[in-house]
Amino acid sequence: MSIEKIFLLANFTLINVYFAILWLFYFYFWLKKGSIKKIFSISLTSYVIIVSGLNAWRAYLLYTNFKSSPLAKYFLPPYSNYYYDLIWRSLSFYFYSLVAGLALYLLLIFLHNKFKYTRVNMEEIKLFSIGAVLVGWTNLISYLGLIVISMFLVLIFMNFFKSGKGKNLTITPFVILAVIIILLVGYNSCSIFRIC
Repeated sequence: MSIEKIFLLANFTLINVYFAILWLFYFYFWLKKGSIKKIFSISLTSYVIIVSGLNAWRAYLLYTNFKSSPLAKYFLPPYSNYYYDLIWRSLSFYFYSLVAGLALYLLLIFLHNKFKYTRVNMEEIKLFSIGAVLVGWTNLISYLGLIVISMFLVLIFMNFFKSGKGKNLTITPFVILAVIIILLVGYNSCSIFRIC
């Protein structure tokens, strides 16, 4: 098994599966108690630790593989900066995901303050932004689309019944379920299990 395949498998297990289980647990907790405040600190701390650990491990594996080969050692410093380029390519996905999540958070805060929209609270805005970081910037459109489509379908379904008419929807369950679905059927699962 190649280093890239091992890295993708470890990445899928430690990020996709772990966060899907974590958010499923907090979804159950939200259904029971209506609060998910701990999910923010746990998700961000776990994300930083897992991403740092995975990329440090990958950098070490690449370095030892390059160093052991008589030709590949010329890709290492001081001969070349190719090794640093590979590390940056690996880290850039997570960096862009953090930037996308932060940009989404700042945009939602701006819109919330500008239009004084009280149906969405700060906890939901944070959850929405952290979800964007976890699914990755390449899956952002799918993430937003899944939330909007699922909310739209639930609203249509609710309007069929008199008891559901006029009720406000909270965005929390839709965000949590969208994150879980995208993490489990995302781009990493395609490349690991060769289903696409």
